[in-house]
Amino acid sequence: MALSVIRKVSENLHKSPFLSVMIDETTDVTNQEQVTLVIRWINDNFEVYEEFIGLYAVPCIDAATLFSVIKDTSYHLILSIKQVIIWYFLLNKLSFGTFS
Repeated sequence: MALSVIRKVSENLHKSPFLSVMIDETTDVTNQEQVTLVIRWINDNFEVYEEFIGLYAVPCIDAATLFSVIKDTSYHLILSIKQVIIWYFLLNKLSFGTFS
């Protein structure tokens, strides 16, 4: 079942002219850092959709680790990293950029 959901999400993302990845980090009560990843995309009628992709335990929340999570997710969803506009919230600051 999980694989069929991932395939459907991937199909929808491939049809979208634009998408963005939102990442938010938190630390749980055991001091384990975690990253939530959500992909927002639009269809041909400019209707906006959001897909919760997952909650990932990470060793730290530096830029290299966050990029690694995005890259891994892009690989599993068969997305080109060049297609992704990154929005991430880190230490209550909003950063915006693209990867090439």
